[in-house]
Amino acid sequence: MTQPSLQALNDGGLTGSRHWEALVICSAPAFAHIGSHHGPAQRSRTTSLKMGKLRYGVQLMHEHNVAHRVCTARNIMLDPSDMYPESFHLRQDQSQKGLPPARGQALTRTQRPPRHLLIDFGLFRRYDPKDGPPLEEPLRGGDKTAPEHGDRKTPCDPLPTDVYYLGNLVRERFMQRFDGFGFIEPLIVDMVNESPAQRPNMQQVVTHFVEIRRQLGTWKLRSRIACRKSGSLACLGVAGHWPLVPNSWLSSEP
Repeated sequence: MTQPSLQALNDGGLTGSRHWEALVICSAPAFAHIGSHHGPAQRSRTTSLKMGKLRYGVQLMHEHNVAHRVCTARNIMLDPSDMYPESFHLRQDQSQKGLPPARGQALTRTQRPPRHLLIDFGLFRRYDPKDGPPLEEPLRGGDKTAPEHGDRKTPCDPLPTDVYYLGNLVRERFMQRFDGFGFIEPLIVDMVNESPAQRPNMQQVVTHFVEIRRQLGTWKLRSRIACRKSGSLACLGVAGHWPLVPNSWLSSEP
């Protein structure tokens, strides 16, 4: 999903000044960073795979020859409002030890799956297929690891770079931090291929992702993913995770 806007605000008379040719101020709902730990720490493959919906959004953009160009972790936000019926605190989450719980009763991510939103369309480009493959100079955004941006000068096709950014996001945020994501590794390896020409396009990514999802059984999806650095404490997390699973089944939660 893309970022919703609540209201456009007056620019305060700055438009037309020597410092600003035009200024539009938009107000938006409060979101959390994708790396935040809002809500009870019930981590499962089901909640993690909810991010797959982002692929559909980028696929739609690519179908219309639009490249986001900076679809990295900094530009993917989490809307946890459904997890907090009484709202939440922007600066307090469960990753900050010593702070009181975020305001209001928190539900798990399985009970109320948060929305993931793609933001920052200031650098997107739309291309005409009649002009041939699009070429853009490399951007130095939040993810500077794209192989084709190594020399920072050679123009390249931004569409395969979008694919790389999404694949690298899953690799760094999930596969390198948690155990149990081997089932999606072949797809991610393809998405972060050193050669842009060898990467799948977004339609192929989504098709492969759907096939992977269909092959996963309920127990595989519901089983808890453990942080690789948790060590022996992972056993405590597993013990606290499984009592929540029957409640999810009985309430027909995804």
